[in-house]
Amino acid sequence: MKIFCIGNSFSDDAIAHLRGVLTCCGVQDPVVGGIYIGGCPLSLHAQNIKNNEAAYEYRKYDKNGYNNLSGITVNYALEDENWDIITLQQCSSLSGVAESYN
Repeated sequence: MKIFCIGNSFSDDAIAHLRGVLTCCGVQDPVVGGIYIGGCPLSLHAQNIKNNEAAYEYRKYDKNGYNNLSGITVNYALEDENWDIITLQQCSSLSGVAESYN
């Protein structure tokens, strides 16, 4: 299983523990990765994807341990693995605002 998160510091916190949780649940050799910008709303992620901005920290946890790269584009991280699940996280201040997801 390969899970990738696009988000902010909350998603970064989650991926730090997710590989261990998956392993405890019997998933063999899970890969968990994520890119983030602290406090980042979906609109900024969309703009960064459109402009191919190298604005992200990319963290990946796999059987080889932990890897961190700075100045990464969303496309680079998406193409790094054949991800099974990709999540997007809205910033906290807009998480309950339906219009912010359009």
